Amino acid sequence: MKKILFLQLLLLSVLNLPAQSEKSWKVDAATGYQFLTSGGGGMFALNLGIQRQFNNWFSLGFTTGSYFPKSGKPMIPFLVDARGKYPIANTELALLGIVRAGYYMDTNNLGADSFKTFGYELLPGVQMQVNDKLSVRINTGFQSIHNTSEGTDFQMIPILIGASFTL
Repeated sequence: MKKILFLQLLLLSVLNLPAQSEKSWKVDAATGYQFLTSGGGGMFALNLGIQRQFNNWFSLGFTTGSYFPKSGKPMIPFLVDARGKYPIANTELALLGIVRAGYYMDTNNLGADSFKTFGYELLPGVQMQVNDKLSVRINTGFQSIHNTSEGTDFQMIPILIGASFTL
């Protein structure tokens, strides 16, 4: 219960940060596949998030969704999401870096051990601004997840395609 309360307080603190003049809210959706680096296999990923855009280069937010393995039950992430982007001059393209960290609810072990899985994601990519309200992106990178109750670690190479909508 303490971890759920912590996640709620963390989300509220992220969403109430003061913003600069180019502030906006963005809703993000992404899907893709995460390949395990050892043993083969992977997971289908679906991510939904909300970010506060502080200026043209930085946003901070919260991401959740579901990771569906080929066998077993899905994992539900609760991640803080920091994004940096570097626009490429005279184009609609930008280099994008996403760093996420937080807890993953392991739905195989509901109960006291549900939130004993944590990890991080490093996702460099390219973003294209379609219009004033919509941008699309493709990311690949590295993801590491550690389950403290089982003592297991696994790493993945995700490939994600997503879109962000400015509210």
